[in-house]
Amino acid sequence: MMDFTRGAGRARHAMAGFVLALAMPAATAPVDAAVTPDFSAYVEVASEAVAPGKVAGTIRNISSGPLRNVVLRVRHAWRWPGLDGARGGSEVETRRVVLGELVLPGEFAGFASVHEPGARMPARASYSYEVTVLELTTVGLAP
Repeated sequence: MMDFTRGAGRARHAMAGFVLALAMPAATAPVDAAVTPDFSAYVEVASEAVAPGKVAGTIRNISSGPLRNVVLRVRHAWRWPGLDGARGGSEVETRRVVLGELVLPGEFAGFASVHEPGARMPARASYSYEVTVLELTTVGLAP
C-alpha cells in the first residue's frame, strides 16, 4: 500500500518558507521588473521597409527610467493572387530581435531584421511587415 502522507511535512515546510519570504520587506537594491504587454507608455517604435524583406527602425524610450532587453517581433509577409482562378499564396516569416543594450530615458536604439523569401516567390507578390514589442525590462531600485 502506498503512503501518500510521507511528503506532506516537506510540502508544509516549503510553503511556510515561501510565505515568510513574501512577508519580509524588500531591501533597496537594483531590481529588474518584467513589464506587462501594454508597452505604449515605455517605448515608441518607428520602422520602415528599406526593401522587401528588409526592415530597419528605432525604438525610443519614452518612460522615466532606463530599459533593457527590449524584444521585438518582426513579421515579414508576402502575398500574391492566383492566376486564372487558381488560389493565391503567401509566405510569412517571424523574426525575434533582442535589443540587449541599456536605453536611457529619451534615447534611441536601432534595430534591423532581414528575411529573404524563398526561390518560388512570384514577381507579383506584395510585401508587408509588422513590428510588435513582445517584452522589455525596466531597470530601477526596489521601493
